[in-house]
Parts: sequence; C-alpha cells; structure tokens
Amino acid sequence: MINAKQLPDLSILNHIFDYDPESGVLYWKNPTSKRVKHGCEAGTLHKPRGMLQVQISGSIYKVSRVVFYMHYGRQPEGVVDHVDHNTLNNRPDNLRDATMSQNGMNKSMQSNNTSGYKGVSFHKGRGEFIAYAKVDGKMVFGGWHKSAIDAAYSAANLREKLHGEFVSQG
Repeated sequence: MINAKQLPDLSILNHIFDYDPESGVLYWKNPTSKRVKHGCEAGTLHKPRGMLQVQISGSIYKVSRVVFYMHYGRQPEGVVDHVDHNTLNNRPDNLRDATMSQNGMNKSMQSNNTSGYKGVSFHKGRGEFIAYAKVDGKMVFGGWHKSAIDAAYSAANLREKLHGEFVSQG
C-alpha cells in the first residue's frame, strides 16, 4: 500500500507499553525516557495534525498505529483511519487499515465549503449546483442541479455507491 515507517517489533511494543482496549489509551509500562513515569499516559499531541505521537528509540510514531499493531497483532499496511473522525479516539474499534484514498473518503466537509453541503459546488457560469465525489484523487461527476439540496442528495448517493464502508456524509 503506502510506504509507512515500520514500527518496532511487537514484542518491543508490548515491553514498553500497556494499552486499554476499552479507552484506546496507551500507557508507559517501561518508559524509554527518564522524564516519563511508569503508568503515565503515553503520547504527546502533534498540534498541526491533532494526533498523539510517541517517541521510541529516537523515532516518532503515531499512537493510533501503535495501538492498531498491539491490538490486531499486525502492522497496518496503509494509514490508520479513525472511523469517527476523532484522531484522539484510539479505541481499536475506531481504527481501521486504509489506503490514502479510503482515508480521504472518510473526511468531514471542508471548512472552506460555501454551499453548506459536502460534495456540492455552485457553478456561477451555469447558475447551477454540481454534485461530485472523489475517488483515488479524481472527481466523479454527480450531475447538475437547480438547487443545492438536490445536488446534496445526489452527492450523498454517489458517495454511498463509491465509498462503501468508508463513506462519510458529514
């Protein structure tokens, strides 16, 4: 899938960390730094991405990838997708292995959206709304519509059809 940084061996992770599958919280069992205490929650917030990360032997890893590996016993092949969009929610049932495209399918509406609907844009030249969805970085046309709400329904149906389990209507 993607060229992600390989995590240390599972036996090493199990030696360094404990994790609570109910909460998805990672705890230091045998800290790798003198600044960290046994039993403390592991992870520092990486503000630009809103994700927790840990440092192991000088390398930085996303907590979601560590939890995924510790829970499922295999390294994720792609990126770790957060089903509920909350990148701080690392409960195993909220994490899934995904391609970059699938992860993109599970995104919320962009903050700069002006139509108020995901997958809907207004075309000034035609005076109509266009419905669309994206797959593998390409826009899939969902038709021209007189109203934003009609385009929104069309875009939602298109996403359902194209995105499968990774569909996000929000």
